[in-house]
Amino acid sequence: MGTLNEFQAQAVVDGILEGYKNYLDERRQKKEELRVSAGYAFTKGNHIDDTIAKKLQGLIEEDTLAKAGESWEYLQFTFSENGDTCLFIVKNVHRLNRTFQSSHKQSRYLVDLATINNSWIEELRTKQVKMDGITIQLQFFDFEEKENLEKLISRGTISKFYIVTYETDQVTKKVTKIELVAPDAQTRELHLIQNLTPYLATSRIVIEDEEYSLISNEGEFVGTDDYGYTAPAEEETGN
Repeated sequence: MGTLNEFQAQAVVDGILEGYKNYLDERRQKKEELRVSAGYAFTKGNHIDDTIAKKLQGLIEEDTLAKAGESWEYLQFTFSENGDTCLFIVKNVHRLNRTFQSSHKQSRYLVDLATINNSWIEELRTKQVKMDGITIQLQFFDFEEKENLEKLISRGTISKFYIVTYETDQVTKKVTKIELVAPDAQTRELHLIQNLTPYLATSRIVIEDEEYSLISNEGEFVGTDDYGYTAPAEEETGN
């Protein structure tokens, strides 16, 4: 089972925290500079992906810029462990929808990608409880990205597909939980692979309470721009 080693795990957690801190700082700066700056609420995922990539330099095989839709970009990270080549993306757990939307032709693709896990996830399924009943929405990649990833799958380059999820408190906005999970194409569930939450306690990245104050009272975004997801009303803005 491919999991992150302690250095990779700490780098991912540090990247999430530092990227989040950078995002909060930019929100503060733009609020001071501009009369209207709410659009910067949608940059959190970019800050987090970018900082994780910097923290993981020299610790993983590669990070790859990918595109979802016409304008949204994000990073895919690849690492190897015990002969497994694993691809993961980073996502706010509140942005993972609880139901699949299979009406669109291209919205089937995340399930197709999750089938990478079919050869091993059934055994895992019998041993582990699904992650809080959360399932994932299918509409994720654009057509061009779908073709690129299909080539990786057909060549057998990627053996496992994961999502690093992070959870923030709805009141304090602090990061409270980080996990490495595997999407199950057959049951539409997320299975816990590795708990990264303990690395929050060993991180040197500190976000002060006043840094959260700018976003503490923000409402939640209900839209489809971020990776094509449609989020429930209580879920959080950004990646």
